[in-house]
Amino acid sequence: GGNSGPQEGAGSSAAKSLLRRALLSSDESLALDAFELLALSRSPAEVVSELELTLLREALAVHLTGAGSRRARDRVSGATRKLLQRCFASTFKNSFATRHLAEAAKLRALGTPIAEFPERCLLAESREGGARRVGEFVEWLNGALLASLYPGSPTPRVSLALDLTHALVETWGGVDVGGVVVSGAISKLAAGAGKPGEQAAGAEQSLACAFIKTPVFSAPLARALVTLLVGDWGTVRSASAALLAKLPTPLPGFENAESVGALGAHARSLALSPRVKESAAGAALATVVFAKYTLALGWDTSVVAGGGPPLHGKERTASTVSEAAASHILALVESLELRMADAPISADKPTADSALHGTLEMLALALGELAISEHTSLLRHPAARARMAAALEQLVSASEQATELVLGIISDPSTEGLEATDPSKQLVAIPDMGGGSVPDHFELEGSGELLDGNTAGSRAGKLLVVLCWLTMKEVAAALAAAAKLVVADEEANAALAEDSLIAGGGGGRLAALLPAATLQRCGELCLRTLLTTRHNGAIEKAAVGFEALCVALLRSRNAAVSALPATWLRSLLQSAHHGGLTVLRRSAGLPFAMLAMLHAERPGRNTALLLGALKRLLRRARAPETNGEDDGEADSDDEPTADAFAQSERLWVSRVHALNLLRHLFADRVFVIEMAPHLGAGFELALSALESSKWDVRNSGNQLVATLLSRAVRTRRNREDSSIANGVSARELFARAPALHGRLLGELRENTRVVLAAAAARRGGANADGEGAAAKAGEAVANPSLFACLLLLSKLTPPPLHELVEADTGVPRAADAAADRAESTAGAGGLGARYPLSPFVAHVMAVGMAHPSFREREVAARALPPLLSAAELRARATQLSAALSACEADVSARGLNALHGQLLALRALLASAAASPPADAARSVCRAVLAQLVLVSDAVTEAGGAVASGAPVLRAHAHRLHVLTPAHRCGVTR
Repeated sequence: GGNSGPQEGAGSSAAKSLLRRALLSSDESLALDAFELLALSRSPAEVVSELELTLLREALAVHLTGAGSRRARDRVSGATRKLLQRCFASTFKNSFATRHLAEAAKLRALGTPIAEFPERCLLAESREGGARRVGEFVEWLNGALLASLYPGSPTPRVSLALDLTHALVETWGGVDVGGVVVSGAISKLAAGAGKPGEQAAGAEQSLACAFIKTPVFSAPLARALVTLLVGDWGTVRSASAALLAKLPTPLPGFENAESVGALGAHARSLALSPRVKESAAGAALATVVFAKYTLALGWDTSVVAGGGPPLHGKERTASTVSEAAASHILALVESLELRMADAPISADKPTADSALHGTLEMLALALGELAISEHTSLLRHPAARARMAAALEQLVSASEQATELVLGIISDPSTEGLEATDPSKQLVAIPDMGGGSVPDHFELEGSGELLDGNTAGSRAGKLLVVLCWLTMKEVAAALAAAAKLVVADEEANAALAEDSLIAGGGGGRLAALLPAATLQRCGELCLRTLLTTRHNGAIEKAAVGFEALCVALLRSRNAAVSALPATWLRSLLQSAHHGGLTVLRRSAGLPFAMLAMLHAERPGRNTALLLGALKRLLRRARAPETNGEDDGEADSDDEPTADAFAQSERLWVSRVHALNLLRHLFADRVFVIEMAPHLGAGFELALSALESSKWDVRNSGNQLVATLLSRAVRTRRNREDSSIANGVSARELFARAPALHGRLLGELRENTRVVLAAAAARRGGANADGEGAAAKAGEAVANPSLFACLLLLSKLTPPPLHELVEADTGVPRAADAAADRAESTAGAGGLGARYPLSPFVAHVMAVGMAHPSFREREVAARALPPLLSAAELRARATQLSAALSACEADVSARGLNALHGQLLALRALLASAAASPPADAARSVCRAVLAQLVLVSDAVTEAGGAVASGAPVLRAHAHRLHVLTPAHRCGVTR
């Protein structure tokens, strides 16, 4: 323990034994603690001892062979990273160390006794011995990690090995054999600072470099990473690609045109595979080749499909690099066009040769590399710029063609497409029905026969749908990457023009790579994909690309370009209002399209799009008779229709879309702060929708209520999800949404009137209007707005019972009672006076004792505790327990529902007290209730002939047992 690490000499054997036992312990926590103690307990400049390195080797070998959880791997890699930094810092080679080592070598050559050596020479030799140990350790670690990066290695092992290799590369990555340590992350050659084999100027040095025989950046490492790119797990593939990007230029083992040609051919063959893991690996490897050889060395790697290997370029200049980059992008676009011409995606004969997503992903990644700030200046050369502009235009046209192919197969939402007589409008045999599953059948051409099961036909059907989904995803990503490049080039040109003006030059700007009209085509293409696709997976992937496109456009300095997302959003909302834009079920891709545009403006903290959309949606979500009357503003979307029926249909469809869009806005964590002031309006709209005669509107209202409940009644104040501190009290809710107080009270008041009238009619004691009240009984049972109001109140947090801590006599202190009264009348900050809760209590109790539905009675009982203060809760519980016997005796007049509701309310109050701190206060409430609660075995049967069977007696006793359960949980028994 302490800050002292293991030392050699006295006691080293005991320390070694104890640490080894801890390091190799089966207890993962103990082993990790021991490893961190060993790796992190010493000063960063202190030389690592032989004992430490020996134990670390044993521990790392164990962790590599039996890598545990993700948390354990993170701790091991983090501690090892700091240990490697300590190894480098403690062996730092400066001029003093070099001079002192030379002096010591001279003294040894002269035969000078060790005792006569100066202290500085002894210290220098000691550091050199430590450097020797460090060099041997680094070489051992490098070999152990390479041995773990083999095909088929367990995923935890290879993940830990990749993490440790990252740490090793960052510190010792540039070590040449017997040479100097180059900067850790990426070799300076990647920026064209020199030829392969040169060392970076001013690189840091270490005494351990002389003892490292095998460089970290080696050909075996590069080959192992290329192999791991085709792994089954995305984390392994991404880590391998990131590590390949850190290797120097050219890659070790791939220094000539032949080896690079083979690497590029391997990348292209992988990228053309229909399997996602292979296409993603091929695209990542092709991007590494593009960055390492085209952008860094100026090699021409442009290869049309079926072409030869890349050619070694001329001497690297900005001109050759820009021409090579433009040629690479143009060749990829031509390869995409050629593939669509030779083997287009077809419902008749879907084949693996029709896969387009790999080529599109290669294009997206390559364009993303060019959009980096240090590469945008390459596009200023006129010839290369013209070729790049032509390539981007071709990419947009090819994307439109690919989208036409896939949307014509799986995303036609029209019902008449299934029976269209025009062949061009007919749907194919396997439309995407939006349920999240791929059909297990496929209709063979002209046969009318469905092949079920794992047959060639079923596999072809699944292949066709997957190819279409992946194409939609990668088209959106490629268009977003193209827009990002256009905007980055525009910013670079503007900066260069400003610098030229400052320097007294002309300050002229180059034309944009793509005009605003073409960028508008890109966005409209993404919108079409989102609005005509019904599968959530495909929609979400396409929305990611569309969001990236909007982010790039909003950054543009061109007003016509930056205004495109706002134009699309207005058009989207207007089309949704008129109906027919997309399928109605949850509005399909409409919310994803809207959120993509609203998310795009978040980086700049600008909410103009959000506020404009929110204002329109709040107006659209109201009932048609009140639509547009709240603010007195005319709406350009509200154009009268000659057909009254068509006008009515349009309005309720518009309302469904508005409710669905509002639900997504309230559910999105990005907009929590912006949407918080509108919680009250959201609940009002949801409750109003629940009263609609249209099932679609009620369904959307139900979903909106569920979303609002999760946002309104929970806050994140504590890590424990079930903690009371994360709850929201009734007064807190009404302080956030003041309009909700009156709306909920009005809903409860109206529903209470209907419920009481229906209950009176059922008991047979109604007057001449009894028949009408009885007719409303069904309405009272099925009213969804009542249940939503009660559910909201039941989700609120009851007050704590700290005020009810009793003295030894069992009587509450007077100060506590006074505090209870003050809290109940005034509340925190006067909230009790502004938002009184007592009116809610009366209506909730009435509904809970008179409603004919068990569900409503139960939720009304749960809604009662949050509306009471601590003192009121105890008083109400005592009152209900005291009146229980009277209610049982008069059951024929009051009804069994009233008895059941009273028992449920009492049980809810006791359960709330049992769950609230402190325990003494909970026991106080339970004792007060049990003092009044007397079991009467024949209370119901003695009430008269209205109840002849013994079932009510059993029911009453059963509910009494439920009431006693919370009391027993508090330790209170009779």
